[in-house]
Parts: sequence; structure tokens; C-alpha cells
Amino acid sequence: MKIVLLIGSSTSGKSTLCAELKEKHQWNILSFDEVAKRVRKPAFLELFKELSLLMTDNEIYQLCQNNILTISNGEHCIDAHKFTDTSLPDLEDILKKTGFDEYQTVLLSENMRSIVSSYVSYDQIMDELFINVFEQFDDESSVVLDVIPDRFGNANSLMQKFAKYCQKYRESHLDLNALTALVYCPPVTLSERIKKRNNDAIIKNTPHEVRKGLFPFQQFASLITVCNNQASAQAELGCFAKQELKEIVSTHSLIESKDVSPGSNEKVKSSEYQHLKKKFGFFKHQKQGNLSISEGLRFDITISTETESPSVLAEKLLSQVVSNAQSKYSLG
Repeated sequence: MKIVLLIGSSTSGKSTLCAELKEKHQWNILSFDEVAKRVRKPAFLELFKELSLLMTDNEIYQLCQNNILTISNGEHCIDAHKFTDTSLPDLEDILKKTGFDEYQTVLLSENMRSIVSSYVSYDQIMDELFINVFEQFDDESSVVLDVIPDRFGNANSLMQKFAKYCQKYRESHLDLNALTALVYCPPVTLSERIKKRNNDAIIKNTPHEVRKGLFPFQQFASLITVCNNQASAQAELGCFAKQELKEIVSTHSLIESKDVSPGSNEKVKSSEYQHLKKKFGFFKHQKQGNLSISEGLRFDITISTETESPSVLAEKLLSQVVSNAQSKYSLG
């Protein structure tokens, strides 16, 4: 089996590259989004949409994953209340003390507990994906896994998980050519692509294609950060400035709304900017820096989708697959 773990942020160009590999080279594709849609209940998406009126995407996922409640949009805000378990004890009291009325408290409590109970974690989805690929495909198959990193962590655990599943497969199947590929485009280019994607979705009336919020940039920063060692040989992925990050946050943070209290949007944007600035690794007085693959990560090939066509990138990737196989056999 030939298998490529293709990892990058949303809208980085992975899906376009996968389509090229499928249509022109007959590779099989299995994506994180495909598995997530299958294992996450439809009710989860409806609840997510309801809670998005008061909470950012990050805040909803923090509630689901870590039992931390933050409400940054609207008149009644809550700052990172940590619950002891997934039952969200005393949630009603907390909402009432914040200013929500009886009806709002009952509705919010029900929605929050329901979304937490129906949540399927990133790790669970990745386990399901890896189990599917190694059970579904045979030794002669060529498979690309189109995946994203966890927005809240780094990609180290994902890479380790992939290595463990490959090792387990090798115990009973000798022929496995596995490699990892990072797909990226610079943050400013990523921002422009998301804006174009959203405009096209509006024109075509395909709202499910819209990408709202900062999650693609959170995913990006799980893979690529600012390299503070300017002499590092790895710092070759372009330059990124704090001012560019501020503009990205201003563009892709919460949409301005007349239904929120004055200053609420700016408060959210400031909070999200500080979070991303820290995740990217900017020093306090640092204005810009070179981008580098995050510490501890290693990829067999790094693919920039900024300028080259999908056909050229597909050929580069396949060339690396061949080279990887030849190296394995020569070492054997």
C-alpha cells in the first residue's frame, strides 16, 4: 500500500491537490471532513449554529473539549468558567448571575449540555479515519489522507498517531510505503483565498462552502509558526508580520452585528488576536518574523500551493512517493 498523510489548514489547497491525484492518477481519497460528517450527529451542527449567535467557534469547541465556558458576544459575557465535568454543574446559576433571563437560561443550558454530550472529538475522528483506511484498502491501493490539524494543539500527536497505525499495519503487511506531506500557502494568501471562496459561495448559493471565523489560521499556526532564530535553515516558508495578523483577525473574526453591545466585537477581535499572536509565537515587541515548521514536526515533503498548478504539485508529490519507496528498498 502507498499512503500519504496530506496535512494543512482549511483552504490551503489540499482538496484541489487531492482532486488532481484522484482524477489524473487514480489515487483514493479519504478526508477528515468526510469522516467527521459521518460520525458527528446532525443535531450537533444545528446546536453549533444556535450557539454561534453568542459564542465564537473557538468558544464552542472549548466548551465541548475542555468544559470551559466563554461567552464573548452579546450583552452578557462570561470569561473562561471551568466546569468540573461534562454535566456542566451549576450552569443555570452561572447564566442567571450573568444576566440571562429565565427563558434564555433554560434554552442555553439545554443547548450547551446537548452539544457537549453529542460532541465527537478530533482524536476520535482521526482514529476512525485511520481504522477505515487500513481496513478498507488492500496492499495494492494508493491512498491520500486529506486531514487538518487540531486547532487547539499542535500536530505532534497526529503525526505520532499516524506512525503507530503504520507500524501496526506493517506487523502483518510487509509492503507499506507511507509518507507525510505538509500543504500550505502564506497566511495573507490564505486570507485572500478564503474571501474569494466565500464570495463564490454567496454567488453560487452554496452556504456550506463558506468559511467563517479564524479556525484556518489556528490550524495553520498548529503547523507553522514564527521562527525566532533568524539563522535557522528551516525558516524558509516566508515572512509574516503582526500587522498582517491584525488585518486577518479584523477581516475574519466575528461579523459586525447591530444585535451586540457596543465594543463587543472589538473585545472579541482583541482576544482572538492575542490568542493567535501567542500561537504563532510572536515575541512581545517583535514586529515580524520568518515562518518555519513548528518545533518537533518533520514532513517528508513540504508543498507550497501559492504559485504552482495542482498538476505540477501532484507530480512533485508522486516523485517523492517513488523516491521514498526506492530509499526503503535500498536500505532493506
